[in-house]
Amino acid sequence: MNISESTSSVNEINAKIKKYIANLSRVRDKDFNRSEELASSLLELVDQRQKALELIMSKNDSVNEAFLKEQKALSTDFIEELTQHRQFYAESIANMNVGSSKVDVYKSVNKNR
Repeated sequence: MNISESTSSVNEINAKIKKYIANLSRVRDKDFNRSEELASSLLELVDQRQKALELIMSKNDSVNEAFLKEQKALSTDFIEELTQHRQFYAESIANMNVGSSKVDVYKSVNKNR
């Protein structure tokens, strides 16, 4: 994979991350299970992005500085958005009581039958 293909790959992953964050924002209040799936997928995408960036930097010492600055800014944006979601989930979990959690589990099991 050359530098051009690698940067294209990073840009594709960035687009997917943005899409998943937008979807997470849309479903987090309505579907806790779906939001957990999206969060898990986001973790995988962030890992892929990091590996692609490391590959780019290892293959070429003269990587376009503007590209790297753009990636750093995007990383900061992603972290800020995901921190907001993490806070939302922490508050949601803290506000759950044990009884309602059990009822939700049974509802989920029955729905999947």
